[in-house]
Amino acid sequence: MNTSDTTNSKPKCNMWQNTAWMVQIAWRAHKSVLFLVLTSALVTVGITMAQTLITPVILSKVEKKAAHATKEAVRVLLG
Repeated sequence: MNTSDTTNSKPKCNMWQNTAWMVQIAWRAHKSVLFLVLTSALVTVGITMAQTLITPVILSKVEKKAAHATKEAVRVLLG
């Protein structure tokens, strides 16, 4: 068996054609699936943006308060 023929052949359909086919099947069979997939994608984008944009702001405020608390503790201990 010649394996070089199978590795050099191109797929019959590209990614966009496969995606369109799956969306058509979902639209005909279960329309709620498309809604759930889009909702899941939007929630994931929202969570990622929150983690990327909001978390650094919160951490910087916590670090500033921790640094201030540490300075106060050292000052109290040293008298």
